[in-house]
Amino acid sequence: MPDAFLLGLQWRKEVRAQAERVQNVPGIKQVRQSRQCTGSAAATAGHPKRGASPTTSRHYGAKSKRAENCGSTATTSVYGPEPNNCNDPEGKAVNRAQKLISRQIFMAEKMPPPTVEYLDWSGQSISFGITDHPPQVPNPGQAALILPAVIAGFDVSRVFIDGGSSLNLIYADTLRKMNISLANLSPTSTRFHGIKPDKPSYPLGTIALDVQFGTAENYRIEKLEFEVVDFPSQYHALLGRPAYARFMAVPHYTYLMWRLPGPKGPITVRGSYALADKCDKEFHKLSETFGMQAEYMASQLTTDHDVLPDAPRPLKEPTFDTSKNSKEVQIHPTDPKKTTAIATDMDTA
Repeated sequence: MPDAFLLGLQWRKEVRAQAERVQNVPGIKQVRQSRQCTGSAAATAGHPKRGASPTTSRHYGAKSKRAENCGSTATTSVYGPEPNNCNDPEGKAVNRAQKLISRQIFMAEKMPPPTVEYLDWSGQSISFGITDHPPQVPNPGQAALILPAVIAGFDVSRVFIDGGSSLNLIYADTLRKMNISLANLSPTSTRFHGIKPDKPSYPLGTIALDVQFGTAENYRIEKLEFEVVDFPSQYHALLGRPAYARFMAVPHYTYLMWRLPGPKGPITVRGSYALADKCDKEFHKLSETFGMQAEYMASQLTTDHDVLPDAPRPLKEPTFDTSKNSKEVQIHPTDPKKTTAIATDMDTA
């Protein structure tokens, strides 16, 4: 049996034993009980060293007041502000997922495997050279990287490549144009900021779609999970870091290029400075509508519709009465029978 395989088995046994030791530490159970809002008595039971500080965890590094603040809206932990999850199973699932990721990162850095497990498409090197330089680069670094792609078999011209996003987004209007029903979306507990001013955005659900880059001779198809959001956008979809990792892609924001390994060598997808400028102008128009919508909603919240206005309009509009508000004047210099009616407040010539 190869030595590398034996080392791998030994490493897995050590990881499993370490996980069992962590699970059997006395303080872990009490922390979980306190997070389930069972009160300070349950949190301190069976832990003689904890004393009068039941909400402090040595193992998680968190100072959670969940047991004391079951009615509050948020608590604080090592992961930042958390929602009150006393009766929220989705919130608990999110917290568990965050902790699992943190443990995986800890194990990867502190106890790496003896042999490297290479990701798919790691063998191809991605680089950029002078031959990739466009004829002209207006305002380097200012243009957004917007690429064409094939999503679920449809040609999509505006896919925003956003390395600062930890999510892949697709807009409900895009799915409607694809004749994809929104009724079968998978549930999600994700919420994110930065789309609408001062307010979190809540997706309708998630959907997994095939995304293709390249040409008929050299292309890649990967299935990506998208959060579906229902608000206007200048884009059709947004690809974040999960798409970068799945495609093993490298962007070049100065050249507006997206390069990824392919079956017949690197695949290059180019953006457009003109399209980036057009989308930027559309974004400013959409941001104004977001501001007007926010002002309208604020006025609706502050307006008491049960109170009548201070100066109501008259029920009947004023009319001109010829018998009271007019007079006859002679319009012929010699014939008094030729007259006309004018308003009483007008002077005769």
